[in-house]
Amino acid sequence: LTSYYYVAGGSELTPALISGRPIKPGEGFFVKTSTAGNLVINPSSKGGRGMDKPAYVRIEAGNESYMDQAYIQIGQGNTLNKMTINDNVAHVSVLNDHAEYAVATIEAAHGEMPVNFKAAENGTYTIDVEAENLEVNYLHLIDNKTGMDVDLLATPSYTFEARKSDIASRFRLVFDANTGNDETNDNFAFINNGELIVNGNGTVQVIDILGRQMFSHEVNSAFRIQNSSFAPGVYVLRLVNGNDVKTQKIVIK
Repeated sequence: LTSYYYVAGGSELTPALISGRPIKPGEGFFVKTSTAGNLVINPSSKGGRGMDKPAYVRIEAGNESYMDQAYIQIGQGNTLNKMTINDNVAHVSVLNDHAEYAVATIEAAHGEMPVNFKAAENGTYTIDVEAENLEVNYLHLIDNKTGMDVDLLATPSYTFEARKSDIASRFRLVFDANTGNDETNDNFAFINNGELIVNGNGTVQVIDILGRQMFSHEVNSAFRIQNSSFAPGVYVLRLVNGNDVKTQKIVIK
């Protein structure tokens, strides 16, 4: 068990990670199972076991009445589907593989994650985003309704107007981070004066966050590509020379 629900304010389920909010003595929690059967809680697993701290991004959205939460967990951990028991408060969730989650787990600490928000009533709301155990290089929130692009490293919260009739797919979170456990190659590319400069020999490939190859070219020395050739976002560069393959993440702003 790495994620669970607890009751907040006596009326709404709120997701939490064990690492961020351990279950308190005497406190109840919700467990959702995929098949019928007996639930066994092993008391031998309590306390004292050393575990790596998970890396995650916490998203909190709502107003003065209630702030709902959702998490993007990096690397490993249990997922937690979105559950609601009160339609009178705002809800936030993340989408992964077309499913709606309170806690979604992804392998790589870079890419784009859709964020759903549903207002309980017409009014002003705030969304806060915070990374934990992540060395974040790029963290932007895109408001699909207004087109606003918020640099969350400069301003970690965003205030917006929402209506009950708004479509749920309100936001996108674009990020690039390092969990501290990533295996990295020596950097072979960098950005300078609007150009992406690649140093090395072999075939350089530029791949977007959807896994699509956007560019490929043979290089045998320093090679320059205009940043304007690509839309702003996070890309993966691959330098392939026979069996030697290097990868590097690049953020184009």
